[in-house]
Amino acid sequence: MIGWAANILLIVSMWLVGSKKRICFIFGVWGNFLWMVVGFQRETPDLWFIALVMVIFNARGWFKWRKAQ
Repeated sequence: MIGWAANILLIVSMWLVGSKKRICFIFGVWGNFLWMVVGFQRETPDLWFIALVMVIFNARGWFKWRKAQ
C-alpha cells in the first residue's frame, strides 16, 4: 500500500515539473521517502539507497529553483 502512495506522489511530482511548479520537489521528496520506507521494510538496500539519492536530488532542485526566482 505504501508503494502505491509513493507512486502517486511521484506521478504528481512529475506532472508539476512539467507545469514548472516548484512544489513538485516536495511531492518528490515525500514519494521517495515512502520508497525508502518500503526498502527498509523489505530489507532491500538498493531500493532505499536510490530513494535516498532521489530525495537529495529533489532537495537540490528545490534550492536551485529558489535561486532562479
